[in-house]
Amino acid sequence: MAERELIRVEDLTIRYVTDDGIVEALNGVSLSLKEQHTLGLVGETGAGKTTLAKGIMGLIPDPPGEVIKGKVIFDGQDLLKVGEVKLRAIRGNQISMIFQDPMTSLNPVMTIGDQIMEVIRTHNKKLSSREAVAAVRNMLETVGISADRIEEYPHQFSGGMKQRVIIAIALACNPKLLIADEPTTALDVTIQAQVLEMIRDIKARLHTSMLLISHDLGVVAQNCDHVAIIYAGEIMEYGSLRDIFKTPRHPYTIGLLDSIPSLAKEVRRLKPIKGLMPDPTDLPRGCKFHTRCNYAIPPCAEGVPGLINPDDTPETEHLVRCIRVHGLSAPREP
Repeated sequence: MAERELIRVEDLTIRYVTDDGIVEALNGVSLSLKEQHTLGLVGETGAGKTTLAKGIMGLIPDPPGEVIKGKVIFDGQDLLKVGEVKLRAIRGNQISMIFQDPMTSLNPVMTIGDQIMEVIRTHNKKLSSREAVAAVRNMLETVGISADRIEEYPHQFSGGMKQRVIIAIALACNPKLLIADEPTTALDVTIQAQVLEMIRDIKARLHTSMLLISHDLGVVAQNCDHVAIIYAGEIMEYGSLRDIFKTPRHPYTIGLLDSIPSLAKEVRRLKPIKGLMPDPTDLPRGCKFHTRCNYAIPPCAEGVPGLINPDDTPETEHLVRCIRVHGLSAPREP
C-alpha cells in the first residue's frame, strides 16, 4: 500500500518589507511529508526555518510579511486560499505547532489546565465541562505531568515541565501534523533527551506526522525519516536520512557534517564552514552558498541552480541544488 502524502509545499516565497530593506526569507521552497513520517528541516539561524513553519500555519504577520507565491497543500486543500475562518479551524486542531521558547509561550496569568482546555474547547464545542476537564487531565498524564497540577501556573514549573505543557497544548486535539520548532533549544541535554523521547512515543501512539525544525544534526538523526537542508531561504539538499548522513552531495551539507566532532577519529581542530550567512536583504546572485563554498567556480555566481537527482536514478528521492553535484560525491563512514 502506497504511503499517502499529507502535506506538500510548492514554490513558497515569503518576504518581509522593513525599513532596512526587503528581507527575502523564503525563495521558492518546495517539499512534502507523508503520513506518520518525520521530516527534519536543518539550517543555520536565519535560514528561513521558522518562516516556513509560520507560512504553513498561516501565521506570517502582515505587515511586514508577504506571501509572494506558492501553495501549501494539506489534505488536498491549499491553506493559502482557504480563508482565515477555515484556517483557524485547522490550526491547533489538524495542524499544531510547538514554538521555540517555552518560557514565553505560556500565559503567566492562566493556569496550565485552562490553557490546555482553551484549545480543547475551541475545537470541540460539544464537550461538557466535565469531559473537557477529564481530557485536560488525561493530556497532562500523557506528557508526564501529574493531573493534580492542573490548577498550577507556569511559574511553578521548570523549563522542561513547561515544554511538556506546550507539547500537551499542541497535541490536545490529536493533530495530523505536528510542527516542532527547535523544541529542545532552551533545555539542558538530559531534559532534551527526555522531551524528544516523549515526543517520539506520543507521535507513534497518535499516528502523527511531524516537521522537526532543528540546527542539531544529532537530534535529526535520532528522530527523522527524511531531511531537508535549508540555506538562505532555499532547499539545498533533500533526501532520506541515509542519503543525507551517508552520501551528502551538497557542499553545505558536507560542511555541516564535517563541523560535528567525531567519536571515531581523534582530531585537533573542528572544521567550521568559513564565513557567515549572507544578509537576507542583499543575497548574492546565483547559488546563495557560493561565497562560502570551497568548490565554487565562476558559473556558480551566474544562475540559481535547480534541484536535481545526483545519481539520475528514478527510485531515489535524493535531490541536490548544485551544478557540480556529479563531482562532489562524499561517502561517509557508518
